[in-house]
Amino acid sequence: MNATLYRNVCPPLLHPDVCLLNRNSGQCRKYTIKWFYDSKQSRCFRFRYGGCGGNRNRFSTQRECEATCTTAPPRGRVG
Repeated sequence: MNATLYRNVCPPLLHPDVCLLNRNSGQCRKYTIKWFYDSKQSRCFRFRYGGCGGNRNRFSTQRECEATCTTAPPRGRVG
């Protein structure tokens, strides 16, 4: 199997380092609702973000959080 075919058939698990960071609301108090990935519970949650600081485990939507930090289960057998 060549490398391109392997990447298409067997993509790496998408779990970037950003998804392992703890929730961080930042230092400011201009609160908005954002989403973060909880690696211990393997799912995204809403939280109040203060508007500055924090870390990169902060997403505008649940969909963006899930697309970055979760993977869909396999849909059948390859081979």
